[in-house]
Amino acid sequence: MRTVFGRPWRIVLLPESIKVQFRMLISATIRVGENSSRTLFPGDIVGRHWAAECSLNDPAISEFHAYVTFRNGALALLPLRGTLRLFDTVVRDLVLEVGQRIELRPGLDLVVEEISLPQEVVEVRAGTGWVPLTSTSVGMTMDGRLVQPTDADACVRLWTNGDGWFGSAEDETVVRLDHGTATVGGIVIELRHTNLRAASTAATVGAGTLPLTIQARFDSVLIHRIGLPIARLSGVPARILTTLAELAGPTHWSVAAAEVWPSIKRPEALRRRWDRGLHSLRSKLGDLGIRQDLFRTQGGLAEVCLTPDDSMEVMG
Repeated sequence: MRTVFGRPWRIVLLPESIKVQFRMLISATIRVGENSSRTLFPGDIVGRHWAAECSLNDPAISEFHAYVTFRNGALALLPLRGTLRLFDTVVRDLVLEVGQRIELRPGLDLVVEEISLPQEVVEVRAGTGWVPLTSTSVGMTMDGRLVQPTDADACVRLWTNGDGWFGSAEDETVVRLDHGTATVGGIVIELRHTNLRAASTAATVGAGTLPLTIQARFDSVLIHRIGLPIARLSGVPARILTTLAELAGPTHWSVAAAEVWPSIKRPEALRRRWDRGLHSLRSKLGDLGIRQDLFRTQGGLAEVCLTPDDSMEVMG
């Protein structure tokens, strides 16, 4: 029997009788200026950068101007390095609605033409819980964490073409993932339908852990837990965690990575540094006995995830 990552490899195809078509993508159809309409999904970027999903060749537009996110049951557009105006007022965390004209710069508007918020969405079992698939492509590690498809730890890639979900491992054999369970690259993949409201309010952090008090100083992070020694992060892991805290919310990896390594301009090199840095941060948190869901990556976004009992202060 073939093995992948030291584990038996097999593919389980589901019976035709339980297959369903997944047409449950959360998205917004927008038009910018005289450009044609395009569909954006949670995690997509609007900006001047060539890799942005809505790439605008305009010197007045920031490389990473804004990005789409799905939070609290709604699609929103959040400014990154650019400014958003609605009715001549600068806005942040703008919930998208059909008909809005959002000014990216004087004379250039983003028009929201359609919002797709299906009653049901698709969730994947990741680790010990269920996570909604709000982006069109995601990677999964051997221990069930969701990461970027290009993440160094990703051993299975999941994606949709709008008519279903698929998975593949290193040998590139494509398996259709319908309602139920399949095994890809030694990993059991389980998908299910769920109500959109339930998915948007699902817990994203673990329970039963000690409250954390975190002091971040870019190159040094101190993590206090009652009755335990102070845990310390330094170097790249500390910089990543501090940067995500400063950005205060789901942030595209390229934006956070550019803050951590400002001298690196090539996207491929920046991506390699980011993947290695995340791996180092996860490993360090594990060594210190800190829950690894202290930060989350999904669909191109990364963010710090605090429980109601946690606190974090970014210090100068």
